[in-house]
Amino acid sequence: MQAPLLLSCKLTNAALKFLERRGEDLEPLYERFDWPLHYLRDSSSWLEADRLEYVLKTLNELFGKRVEAETGVDFFSAVGHASPGLRAWGALDSVLKIVPGVRDLYHQPDRFLASFISPQPQIQGLQHTDENVVFRIGFSDDRMPHTARYLRAVLESLPEFIGKPRTHVLWNHGHVSIEWSERQVPFVSHGVAAVNEGPSLSPDLLRTILVDLATAQRDLESTRRQLQEKDILIQGLQAQSKLDAEAQKVERSAARSATRSAEKVPAMPAPTVSGVLVKNVEQALYEIYKLGDYFARAQQIVTLLRAPRAPMSPLQADALIKRTAWDRVSGEAPLAIRNAAMLLRGENVPGLEAKLREEDASATLGADELTARMTPQLSTKTPSFFDQAKPSS
Repeated sequence: MQAPLLLSCKLTNAALKFLERRGEDLEPLYERFDWPLHYLRDSSSWLEADRLEYVLKTLNELFGKRVEAETGVDFFSAVGHASPGLRAWGALDSVLKIVPGVRDLYHQPDRFLASFISPQPQIQGLQHTDENVVFRIGFSDDRMPHTARYLRAVLESLPEFIGKPRTHVLWNHGHVSIEWSERQVPFVSHGVAAVNEGPSLSPDLLRTILVDLATAQRDLESTRRQLQEKDILIQGLQAQSKLDAEAQKVERSAARSATRSAEKVPAMPAPTVSGVLVKNVEQALYEIYKLGDYFARAQQIVTLLRAPRAPMSPLQADALIKRTAWDRVSGEAPLAIRNAAMLLRGENVPGLEAKLREEDASATLGADELTARMTPQLSTKTPSFFDQAKPSS
């Protein structure tokens, strides 16, 4: 599975710092974004490319025209050119200031761009001369124009970190060309420029530092994502635990209701005609108790569906239906009603007598004794009724 394209919040942090230095009112931004501004200000954070491009597009819509009218360049070119003085890139700002020369800044452009793009962009056709670098990058400037304009301006302003003038960068459909001149007059004073002329750091060591910095940033983002995934998992487990506790509470309430209902059933008069009437009463009571159990299960489902919480997911609803054995209940309830009606009319129901014998029920068992035997079963968990009572017809 290909990793999603991410962009560093160094871009958004730089844009927000640029606007703050101009004295712009950032209050409208709080209602525009799904992400808090403190996340967009974290130079170590990353955001999906499309989402971060949306943030940049919104910033351009709100402030772009005013900035362009005052600076003469588009908003993100202005932000990119101001980057050396914004200190919006965290540790990368400090690393760039100890680079020996302009050529070292552009020696491995993919390593530098990896500080803003993840996974590290692939470049092709890299060519170096004394004052020129040409390469092709697999990053769509058509799909993400605001990001591309910012990165182009950043590449132009990199020499200013070491007191050198800006370079000239052409970036068109992935083709990038960077040109500079070491003979150009630097922007800083002669004393500062003299210090920067001599190598202050080994180029190999510098490249190692850049690689380590990019790797550390990717590791940090990977750890951040793992923590977010685990946090989501913990929240899901807590929600499921709460749901299970609520279901158990409803089960206990339904069992108590069923027990109270059974206790209210009036005792049947003792048979006075023959053992046939006793059998019919036994069997009718059994079918009625089954209906009471079915009602308790339906009550569980209705109570949970009316609970004041977020709607159930399909998986949670399916688990609830399986817990109450609803498929069996819905199939057997009509049959239990029919059997009870037949028995109370004095009609025989085929098969019920044999099932009563399997339970070793006495043919002369009285109605009061049958009620005392069935009632404790209704006070237990609802599913255990079918495990202990007579098999259903």
